[in-house]
Amino acid sequence: MSGIAGRPPSVEADVGGSGPAETAPGEGRPWLKFEISSAVPVLHAAVPTLSFGLDITDRGEREVFMAALTIMIQIEPVKRAYEPEERERLAELFGEPHRWATSAQRLLWSTESVLVKPFSGRTSTEMQVLCNYDLELAATRYFHLVDGGEVPLAFHVNGTVYYAAQDGGLQMVQIPWDTVADFRLPVETWKRMIDAYYPQRGWLPLQRETLEALRRRKVARGLPTYDQAVAELLDRAEQEEGR
Repeated sequence: MSGIAGRPPSVEADVGGSGPAETAPGEGRPWLKFEISSAVPVLHAAVPTLSFGLDITDRGEREVFMAALTIMIQIEPVKRAYEPEERERLAELFGEPHRWATSAQRLLWSTESVLVKPFSGRTSTEMQVLCNYDLELAATRYFHLVDGGEVPLAFHVNGTVYYAAQDGGLQMVQIPWDTVADFRLPVETWKRMIDAYYPQRGWLPLQRETLEALRRRKVARGLPTYDQAVAELLDRAEQEEGR
């Protein structure tokens, strides 16, 4: 979860294609349109982080005191094309390609909280998303397995809008979960962010017993790193399979 408070240090923005989401119009109520306008890797954060630009327009032009939003982000794999090599790799995630119509519908990536400051008519804010690089997580594996192009994302917006009634009092209205903004995140943006924190590296969770066994082998073989210990095991397995 993330609260928004100003623009963090970041590299230049990468803007993908996006589609706006609107709440239903109502007499005397805010009529909000949400749009994801950019995706920017955040530099020098504690963990890999992407900052998404969120543009909000109130066509009702009411005085909005605050909006408390919950935004669920989903990956929609079936909305992009894949190269043969990508299809082969993604089989470990979705199964054989002929099953993808049902097995590759949506992947939950993250759920974030955003507080929108007072505005009237139009405002912009940022939503920071912490990006876990644990390859046991389906969303992370998906980003790791695709080569380029864009990743289709759906931002499901829900929450409460607090606004000024005609008599000056406080009113509130709920945003329904069917309010969805689409955005296409460049894969290069994700990969550049990860490389900024973990250059040429990936992460796999291991059971303590497995890690201890690997440590013992590394020491016994006089190898300086765990990477070399795993590489040696893989080389030996390939040699045995080639016999």
